[in-house]
Amino acid sequence: MNEVLRNPENYRIGPNYRASNIVFPVMYKGERFIIKRPRISGDLTYLYYYLRDDNGNRILSSSKEGMNEEARKLKILNGKYAPKLIDYDPNTAVECREYIDGEDFRKLKRYNDKKSAIELAALGIREIHSRDIILGDATIKNVILTKDKNKALWIDFDGVFDEENINEAKARDIIKFINTTYQLTIDETLKQHAVDSISELYKNKKVMDFVRLFI
Repeated sequence: MNEVLRNPENYRIGPNYRASNIVFPVMYKGERFIIKRPRISGDLTYLYYYLRDDNGNRILSSSKEGMNEEARKLKILNGKYAPKLIDYDPNTAVECREYIDGEDFRKLKRYNDKKSAIELAALGIREIHSRDIILGDATIKNVILTKDKNKALWIDFDGVFDEENINEAKARDIIKFINTTYQLTIDETLKQHAVDSISELYKNKKVMDFVRLFI
């Protein structure tokens, strides 16, 4: 994959996806992958998100530091509840990950598909947190429901967040997941479904006690 990381544009098969970083599909040896790399203005984007952080736990960082953090987390998860990291160049911050055949939450039309995505995303949060990994930007728009509708994967880990108090950091993930479900759907029943799904699955009392202070 070294050649793909060095010259990803030579393998491009589609336009950029809607994202803060440059993200697009490539084809290599008959298989699709996703390339992700910072924009030239990436550091300004990270500054913008730092200033807009309502929770106050985002750490001011460069886009390269953010990509390094994402690669570290994806490597640990190894394809569990997140795309598998195929290769990464820390010098250029270019990442190659597996291609997920599915739709992100914003494109889901059917109510039942949204419910399934919420349930599976809640399961993903629990399992990701069990490895002491923080999503940071745990907004529901960062979830892809696979085409077979059996899995929902979290796709964005490139923020750098304060994780000194791990339980509070996990709680912030859950709060953001619940709140953004409503913000994106304007549907109280789906927000409640997010609350119910995470409450049923998540058994860390210290984390959930903190969540209940804000939900």
